[in-house]
Amino acid sequence: MNADRRFHPAEVFRRVIEILESLGVRYAVGGSIASSVRGIERSTQDMDVLVELPEDTVGPLVAAFSKEFYIAEPAVRRAVAGHLAFNVVHLQQGLKADLFVAGGNPLDEAQLSHATREVIDPETGATAFVTSSEVIVLVKLDWYRRGGGVGDRQWEDVKNVLKTDPGVRLEYLREKAGPVGLVELLGRALKESGLA
Repeated sequence: MNADRRFHPAEVFRRVIEILESLGVRYAVGGSIASSVRGIERSTQDMDVLVELPEDTVGPLVAAFSKEFYIAEPAVRRAVAGHLAFNVVHLQQGLKADLFVAGGNPLDEAQLSHATREVIDPETGATAFVTSSEVIVLVKLDWYRRGGGVGDRQWEDVKNVLKTDPGVRLEYLREKAGPVGLVELLGRALKESGLA
């Protein structure tokens, strides 16, 4: 591979997905990519992926990623044990993907079970399993709350998804917001989006 070759971020993200799928890892793309697919597109230089990662998959995962990415096996093992995050960094481009190990948040299973295959790069037609509109709204509201309610980007992503996706299931949102303590924030987001 030519060391001077310039990668578009989507090309690096596509490689992350290809590696995960080649290993049979259950995953869901979230973060900025999911809110761009489900709402209004915005540029991003990183990727957030929720992964279901049993301990016996760590070795093969590290081996597969280490050909093109920096990956630290001890960090992966800590993340798997504690349901935390680790990252992989493309060796040539420095672009990063954050992989969050499922099991540490009540919304994790919803992200995985409601993800659908969507185009993540219109130029190449590359696809991946992407978190549903409803779940990305709840996840972004959760991140907004954890950030002390000052993350304008998270809040705008929530409203953009709510305004853009005409098929968003409001009853599902209201039902799932209760157990994770997001009823008040969801109500505010629905009101600001003209849906309440």
